Amino acid sequence: MHIHRAPFVRLVTCVAVLLACGLRSANAETQQRPDTRAESPADRLFVAAQQAYEEADIALQNYRKLESQPMSVEELRKAPTQKQLADRKRQAEYRHQRELALILAADSFESLVAKYPKFARADEVLFKLGRCKRNIFEGSAEGDAYIAAHPLDYQHFEGAGTEYTGRQFRQLLQMYPRSRFAMEAAFELTSITRAGEIAECETRACALQKVLDRFEVFLTKYSGSEHVRSAIKEINGSIDPSRGLPGAGDELSVPNGGPGRQQFLFQLNRYRTLTKMLARQDRTAAATAIGTAYQKVGEAQLARETISELRR
Repeated sequence: MHIHRAPFVRLVTCVAVLLACGLRSANAETQQRPDTRAESPADRLFVAAQQAYEEADIALQNYRKLESQPMSVEELRKAPTQKQLADRKRQAEYRHQRELALILAADSFESLVAKYPKFARADEVLFKLGRCKRNIFEGSAEGDAYIAAHPLDYQHFEGAGTEYTGRQFRQLLQMYPRSRFAMEAAFELTSITRAGEIAECETRACALQKVLDRFEVFLTKYSGSEHVRSAIKEINGSIDPSRGLPGAGDELSVPNGGPGRQQFLFQLNRYRTLTKMLARQDRTAAATAIGTAYQKVGEAQLARETISELRR
């Protein structure tokens, strides 16, 4: 039996083309139509929380734009203009918008933590939840109500207000120590401290000890962080002779350090040891402040040793 091959080949080719076109059409339709099954309830809750988190950030940026507008001395002396009054009103509105967005984001992130503890982005959720909680303050009806409803996350200090405890940042470091948010969480914790504790110090040794207690773990574990420079700046501020203390026990303002000299030297030595692992630029800034302090309390030899360590 003889088969005409040409018509048969053309038939097969047409069928193949039609199938290919059908597949391409199906694929295109699939790409255009979102697959709602791929988005879990946890994902949708995270998206909602993230939107509120970003809205809070936008409100803060708008607030700062108005806050940063310069005013001349003459303008400050005069009664506020209509524009200035309008700007103040808008600032208050942005502040309130931010507060509401933070509370909404915090509630959503908190629901994620409670309902979906194994969520793939749980470390990010804890970090952003901590940031939300840290920026919710007293003074508004919504903020006061939120703080009162979360007693584990806030601590009240007599005469100094209420502060966030850092609970979510600590949870993040404990549960996800290798998270990409761990370093940022550790740095956030360095600025969470008992309200006014350094202001209460009447000796330079006390002020230096308080600030070293806050930064020691961070500097030891994250010595390469971009935040090290600001940490060094704050520590150096505690031993800056130009910054006075409320009491009369300032070791840098009396000959040879006065009665608190030994305690102050102990804290200076502690700071000196801590900085040996830092990058050269950060170490230089710290060594300069430490050397100056040594000189002030009559330890010229220790000052020279501190500076010479930079050349090694």
